[in-house]
Amino acid sequence: MQIVKAKRIEPQVINSALYIFLGLIPIVDMINGYNLLENNSIGSLVGVVFRIVSILFLFFLIIQKNRILRLVLLNLFILFIFLVVYINYFRTKNVNGLIDEAMYATKLILPILYALGISNAVNNGIVDEDIVDKILTFFSFLVPLTLIVPMFLNLGYSSYDLGGGYKGFYYSNNELNILMISITIFNFWQLTAHKKKFFFIPFLLNSVSMLLIGSKTSILCVLLLGMIYFFRKISIQSIIKILIVLTILIFLGSRIFSEFFDEIIFRFQYYYTITNGSDNIFNFLLSNRNLRIVPTITEVFLTNKSGFLNFIFGYGHYQQFDPNVLQSIMEMDFVDTIIWYGVVVTAAVLGFYIYVLIRGIKRKADFVYILIYITIFSFSIVAGHVLYSALAGGIFGIIGSRLLHSDSKVKNNH
Repeated sequence: MQIVKAKRIEPQVINSALYIFLGLIPIVDMINGYNLLENNSIGSLVGVVFRIVSILFLFFLIIQKNRILRLVLLNLFILFIFLVVYINYFRTKNVNGLIDEAMYATKLILPILYALGISNAVNNGIVDEDIVDKILTFFSFLVPLTLIVPMFLNLGYSSYDLGGGYKGFYYSNNELNILMISITIFNFWQLTAHKKKFFFIPFLLNSVSMLLIGSKTSILCVLLLGMIYFFRKISIQSIIKILIVLTILIFLGSRIFSEFFDEIIFRFQYYYTITNGSDNIFNFLLSNRNLRIVPTITEVFLTNKSGFLNFIFGYGHYQQFDPNVLQSIMEMDFVDTIIWYGVVVTAAVLGFYIYVLIRGIKRKADFVYILIYITIFSFSIVAGHVLYSALAGGIFGIIGSRLLHSDSKVKNNH
């Protein structure tokens, strides 16, 4: 198989650059969120520039000593996505629509490039073998501190318009929540399965931060971690220790953050009522996303005169999204993708992420990374805010890169 070799740059330079780029992901997202929430004229410009630079850098990593067939397939996929973008432009003849569709296309591509770029760099010995471990450890301290410190300084924003929860300067609490869940699971696993006491502090910080966010997924994460304990048969002694820690957290939280909890409980009650949770609990858990699927699919594909064309090439984000309608999009990533970019792109994207999961299982990647990957993948399917998110999509791609390569550290763990 023919291999493509790019111009050589010192591995130390590439390694350092990658650490910087990955470490900046939450910081840039926070700056971007502040600009958007404050309605600054700069808007999301910082995020757009960072995304474009990231794509170029990751693509550079991908072409280092890679197989021609892989590069051809990747480029064909990217070209087809932008073909869909231009097809939708000629259907609407709207320049703003063209820009919007192109920006969303780059968002969809970015997590894939993270997975391919980092894994290829690791496999070629260009960057550290344990770069993902180090980045998650760094995030474990950085992200909760970007929430806790501003909160004590009385800065930042509530997670929800109705009040309740806290998200600091991050724009989307849903995307932040996915990152927090990922690093909390990582801390939890390092602390319990690998007996690394160092991770107790970041686990505590992230647990408090998840309580501050105050979403349903935060609560589900706690339940998930409890299930992992039983499935992995961790000792009774360990379970008792965790229960003691959780009891202390709940007690301190109820004292220090009572106002937050009151607002969160009010919000849950409100949404339980408006989603008719008493009649169908899935409506409440999915925030009525499930009720929007059939009407939208019917309108876009079945009753629309261009239904078949929409099915193949998509209807476009710009045409579907209405800034004046809160729930104009599905907020289920693969449903949104088939509506925006059609069945071909959706099948390719879904196939890629399933391939990454299967590859990780076959290569016996560390269980915690498989668990985090499945968790994020599941949220992408049922709750969205992953594939088109710089923050959540970034962590998804980073974890995916860990499944695409196996190293001596993984083998020793098993």
